[in-house]
Amino acid sequence: MIPGVSVIIPTVAPRANTLQRALASVTAQTLQPDTVIVQEDTEREGAAATRQRAQDRVVTEYTCPLDDDDELLPMHLEHLLAEVQRTNADLVFPWYEVRGGGDPMPEAFGRNWEDYLTEFGPYQFPVTFLARTEVIRDAGGWRGMDGTVASQEDWVLILSLVSMGAKIVHLPERTWLWMHHGANSSGRPENIRW
Repeated sequence: MIPGVSVIIPTVAPRANTLQRALASVTAQTLQPDTVIVQEDTEREGAAATRQRAQDRVVTEYTCPLDDDDELLPMHLEHLLAEVQRTNADLVFPWYEVRGGGDPMPEAFGRNWEDYLTEFGPYQFPVTFLARTEVIRDAGGWRGMDGTVASQEDWVLILSLVSMGAKIVHLPERTWLWMHHGANSSGRPENIRW
């Protein structure tokens, strides 16, 4: 691994417009990533397999996943990298501003990760975070430890990280925009209007 941050974005052709917004938000970062990997799903395999192909291409120390229909606020990478370094975490997840809907998990904002484990446990957080690339790989990536690729790949990864004892930290800041637009495919290719 080389020092730096890679942003990985799985995408599909019908989302070219939202992808351009996502990429513009990466370009606007106060801390620029070293690499941006856009991985297109040309075989209609779904988000999990596409995200894994992008992850396989990462050579930097840190990975920042971003969905092609969401956007980063300008300080996202800077604040998350500072928190990873301050806490020596394996993964730091921030919070979001919802556009086009309401927050489905308002009770979770600002809680320590340990609270998620004991009271809720464990709790799922959205895929937009910053993590050590090697830790994602050790956890099986977006496939999970059993090596299979399935929907809910973010949840599978969280469970794998928890089972291996990874240090997860919540940064109680809203650093990205979660777009609720009624066209979420939930990572399944059959739900995309090709």
